[in-house]
Amino acid sequence: MSRYSVFINTILVLFLILPSLVKANEQNYVIIGYYGGWSPLKNFNPQSITHINYAFADVCWDGKHGNPEAGNGGLLPCTDLNGEQQHDIPNGTVVLGAPASDIPNLENLKAFKHVNPQLKTLISIGGWSWSMNLSLVARTEKTRKQFAESAVSYIQTYNMDGIDLDWEYPVSGGMPNNQHDPSDKKNFTLLLQEIRNALNKAEQKDGKKYYLTIASSVGFSYLENTELDKISEIVDYINIMTYDFNGSWSSITGHNAPLFEDPKALENDVHPHNVSAAVNGHLEHGVPTHKLVLGIPFYGRSWGNCNPNTEGKMIENGGYQPCSGNGGGNLEPGSYDYNFLEKNIINQNGFKRYWNNDAKVPYLYSEEKREFISFDDSESIKEKVHFITENALAGAMVWELSEDDETQTLMKAVRDGLGFPSLEAPIEPTRKKIESESKNWIYLFIIGILLIILLIAKRKRK
Repeated sequence: MSRYSVFINTILVLFLILPSLVKANEQNYVIIGYYGGWSPLKNFNPQSITHINYAFADVCWDGKHGNPEAGNGGLLPCTDLNGEQQHDIPNGTVVLGAPASDIPNLENLKAFKHVNPQLKTLISIGGWSWSMNLSLVARTEKTRKQFAESAVSYIQTYNMDGIDLDWEYPVSGGMPNNQHDPSDKKNFTLLLQEIRNALNKAEQKDGKKYYLTIASSVGFSYLENTELDKISEIVDYINIMTYDFNGSWSSITGHNAPLFEDPKALENDVHPHNVSAAVNGHLEHGVPTHKLVLGIPFYGRSWGNCNPNTEGKMIENGGYQPCSGNGGGNLEPGSYDYNFLEKNIINQNGFKRYWNNDAKVPYLYSEEKREFISFDDSESIKEKVHFITENALAGAMVWELSEDDETQTLMKAVRDGLGFPSLEAPIEPTRKKIESESKNWIYLFIIGILLIILLIAKRKRK
């Protein structure tokens, strides 16, 4: 074979493999972390995640925002994006939820990008407390457009990279005073499409990509009350909130985020719903794996007054105990963050750690205090991250970034399982999802050079 033929074959091989290299880059995992504006981030490394969702912005309606039944201030006057109170803000406008803390926090996000230039920042709108009027917003074309355009103005003002809509929940569910309507099902899709249209327009103007994501529920009704197949064509990611399966609202303890079904749950009158089943429900309703992000809790749920008939002695059944009401909690009654658990409770102060090998989660119990706690630790997170990789999901979502311990034990477990390098190493994560466009240009440049060489070689032969 001549040198010229070898050269031609080399060019052909490069044409074949370069597109696949680009495609492989687009399949890398994401780590999306929620940052609650009320919880200062301590010991946080901006290089540890790929996306940060700042929670939460709210929606103005009749000059007010908030929720009179929520414990975070009730109804409040709407302000502009500078935190100044305004009396003529149109219904459906996205506004600052807590201007006094939001404005400095949003400025801090810009500083995070100096540490990690690849970090994408999104504003999350709604949440449990502030979804009250989202049904009204989605109900008319006028308010959908107002919402979309004002959300884009919000992210442009604070140099952010996208919008995360956390509507809890369309059609039914959420706080008792939330607005609901059967039309929410289709209106949710229409609202997301309006946001996507506004983002596309902003992309042309600003010369950058803007992301659109949602937070979704594990509930069976959510699957029927939304058009997930259509929504998945509009959004970049769907962050499934695979936690809060059980809590002190039930009289029998269960696990906050059981990975798999445990037969003993049903035997003890606890619904056997689990992370795996929730993921399968989304997939069966049309969500592609490469857009589905698995939620991982950095907190635990507790019950008090357990096992009254046995003087507090635990029943050995995998973690299903009769209890009544909340246990303790440093976040709120009935809820601990992992940092507090690691420092004060896990295998200390009368608490003993147990492991449910069917559900693949740990739990804690103190017979003296008669308190049960369900939580996640590095062992259970390792199992969840393995589930992500085995099922080719898009990555992991974390609620909430401030709740890890001082050494970032849980985040390290997420990163290790997804193949990210240690943060101590002065290199960028090899599996981090980054913008592929820049590499595309590199590959095109290489191909162009090779084509020029090919043409020169061909002319010389003539």
